[in-house]
Amino acid sequence: MDKLEKKIWLTIRVMPSGFERDIEVLNTITGQDVLNEILSWDEVEIKRPGERYAYRLISKGTGQEIFLKNTLLESGLIKDEETIIIALDLEGGGFSGIMMFELPYLLEIGEDHEYMIRIGKKDLAEQIQKENLGPNTKISEIEINKLMVVNLEENSLKDHLFIKNLSTQEQIINESDFSTWIFHITPLRLGFTSVVLRVTMPEIVEGFGERRRDVFLFNQEVQITKNQNKSYRGYFFKAKEIYEWTEGFRNQIYTHISRNETGLALEYLINFFQKCDLELFNAMILLQAQWNEGRNQNLFNAISLNDWLMIQSRVNYCILELIKNIEHNKLDPLENLPIISGLNDQMSDLFK
Repeated sequence: MDKLEKKIWLTIRVMPSGFERDIEVLNTITGQDVLNEILSWDEVEIKRPGERYAYRLISKGTGQEIFLKNTLLESGLIKDEETIIIALDLEGGGFSGIMMFELPYLLEIGEDHEYMIRIGKKDLAEQIQKENLGPNTKISEIEINKLMVVNLEENSLKDHLFIKNLSTQEQIINESDFSTWIFHITPLRLGFTSVVLRVTMPEIVEGFGERRRDVFLFNQEVQITKNQNKSYRGYFFKAKEIYEWTEGFRNQIYTHISRNETGLALEYLINFFQKCDLELFNAMILLQAQWNEGRNQNLFNAISLNDWLMIQSRVNYCILELIKNIEHNKLDPLENLPIISGLNDQMSDLFK
C-alpha cells in the first residue's frame, strides 16, 4: 500500500433529494468510483446520466469540483469527515413549482394565529382545485428544487409579532404531495408592522460551496387591532408579476397614494425592487420599518401631528420620485439611493 494511501470517512449528500450516507473509502479511488457506488444505492431514486443530465462531485466546504477521472488524493480537496455533494445539473438549475400560502394583514391583539405555507411540484396544481381553499389563500408559481427553505420574518423597528416556526426550516420536496411549513404568530402590541415571506433554495457555487439563493420574497403590511374580525387578501399570481413593472402595477401604487394608503404603496415597491436591485430593496425595507414606527407613534400620540404630516408627505414624495425614475428606466442605485437614504436619515433623527 502506498504510504499516502489511507482510509477516510466521507459524508455523501445526494442532490436534489438531500439523502445522506457516511461511507469509508480509500483516498486512492477515483471520483467515478464514488459516483458508481452512489448510483448503486437502492435507497436513492436517482436519474442516470443522459443528454440533459450530468453529475458532478463537489466539496461542500470549498465548492471545488472533484473530477471523476482523478483520485480523491489527486484532487487535493479531500480530508477525513468531509461532506461531498453529488449534484445533478439540469437545464435552468431548478424546475417549476407551485406555492400556497396565507399571510395576515389584520390580526387581533391577544390571540394566537397559525399560518401555513405549502410548496410542491407544478404537477400537483390539479390537486389544489380539490382542496377547500376559499378566497384567503395566495397561490404562486415559483422556481423550486428538491430542497427548499422557508422563513417568515417581521420587518419593524420594534417587535410587534412573536413568530415561531413549528416545522423543519429546510424540507425535501417530494413527488406526490406538498411539503408544509407552519408558523405560529402572536401579536405583541397594537399598531402596524410588516412581514416578509422568504423562500430560498440551496445551490452549489464553485469556489464557495453550498449557498442559498432567494427565489421568492413577499412583503405584506400587517395591522394589529382589538377587533375580532380577521382578514386576508388572497389571489392567484405568478411570482414574476410582483417583480415586473406594468401600467396596472404603477396605477395600483398611485391608487394607494391617493387613498393615503402609503404602507401598501411601500409594500408594492419593496416587492418590485427585490428583483431589481438589492441595495434599493434593503433601503426600502428600512424605510418601511421607519414608516410603520412613525405611524404607530402617531396612533398613540407619541409625536405631534405636524411631525406625522411631514413624514407622510416626505414618504409619498419619495415614492412618486421613485416611480418617475422607474418609468424612465433609471434603475441605477446612484439615481435612487440618495432619494431613499436621505429620508432614512431624517426619520432616524426623528425617532431617536
